[in-house]
Amino acid sequence: NQPTFLWDNNSTSQVRSVNQSGNYYVAVTNQYGCVGSDTVGVVLRKNPVVDLGADTTVCEGVVLTLDAGTDGIQYFWNTGQNAAQITVANSGSYAVLVTNAAGCTKADTINVLMQGQLPTLDGIQTTNNGGYTFTFNALNPQNVVGYKWDFGDGSPYSYAQVPTHTYATDGNYMVRVFVTSICGTAVD
Repeated sequence: NQPTFLWDNNSTSQVRSVNQSGNYYVAVTNQYGCVGSDTVGVVLRKNPVVDLGADTTVCEGVVLTLDAGTDGIQYFWNTGQNAAQITVANSGSYAVLVTNAAGCTKADTINVLMQGQLPTLDGIQTTNNGGYTFTFNALNPQNVVGYKWDFGDGSPYSYAQVPTHTYATDGNYMVRVFVTSICGTAVD
């Protein structure tokens, strides 16, 4: 004969799961009818909430802020830092261990890959061709794979590297160029 179990909630399993703090009582009867009992006090504490997000790829030269949240009172990063937020400028695996006021700890890790360059340019060169017609050229573009020109007059965008545009009338127009690389966009 196997022993029988009777818990304070009338369950009869040898094992009982609990999901809240409290005192739990069990009575055990062996094969000879002898009864033993015990009470166990359970205190459940919540782990801190820590989410560094999904692994990510950013452009080289970008400074990325990693945030371990506000649920802790102590933070320990594998970089040796101990703040809730750190900034990183290199590829790598970054891990944090967070301890909350209840003494519970939780860890999270994020892998950061840095590749590719942001596009840059030194300005826009404008050539007046006469008759309200102008040619625009991005000066010293670096890491650029695409262009989008806004001529400031409501006309359709141009995606040419060096576009020529004719305005309907004279006036002041805000010309913008959006240059893109494999990892971002810049505007001038």
